[in-house]
Amino acid sequence: MADVITLMTNCGAVVEEVSIPLHLQCGPLFTIMLASFYRSMIECNVQPPGYNELYCVSAMQHFKQAFKSRAHDVSPTIKAVSLFGEYLKRKDGSMLVGRTMNCRSVLRRAYNDMLEKYDALIMPTIPFVAAKLPAAELTPAEFVKQTLFNTGNTSPFNLSGHPALTINVGNVPPEDADPMKLDDATKLPVGLQIVCKHYEEVKLLDIAFGVEKIMAQVSKSSS
Repeated sequence: MADVITLMTNCGAVVEEVSIPLHLQCGPLFTIMLASFYRSMIECNVQPPGYNELYCVSAMQHFKQAFKSRAHDVSPTIKAVSLFGEYLKRKDGSMLVGRTMNCRSVLRRAYNDMLEKYDALIMPTIPFVAAKLPAAELTPAEFVKQTLFNTGNTSPFNLSGHPALTINVGNVPPEDADPMKLDDATKLPVGLQIVCKHYEEVKLLDIAFGVEKIMAQVSKSSS
């Protein structure tokens, strides 16, 4: 990631390190908000009420029938979210979800304050080397843990609603790579996540395109 930042700086970008403490506290908030996904995606048959749009009734009917007859086929993560959502609903009428939703404005303000000073925020999409896909023999608890532990830098923007995207900026060897067998085919992608203000999707795409051009020039010069 440091190499990418150096390249961007050499091309004229001003890149500075910043701190947003609330970013590290988003994990529990996102976990609770998953309960609202249960409401919209499961209880409402993937079409939550209240939206001013066309509702695909046939898709809703298909999902309802499929989920009723083959719920055992969904992933352990969906099962866990469903159980968690139903638990919160019965325990306190989903008031904990409401409190979480009210925290989103504080989080959104923290990012907006920083984005008043900068065009965008950049960070690794995941803050570690890409992990292997979950093994088939994992227990449900182990499966859920492996599928959710890599959302530390992405889930905050599910909460705040800021436009964000990730692009590949290189490849690194896996942590368990054999140095004697290391080649390009065994390397794993590194993602750069870019975040902008609300309604600044055009700027977001422009920045991403600029980074892509920088990486393409580096790749061409090294080949």
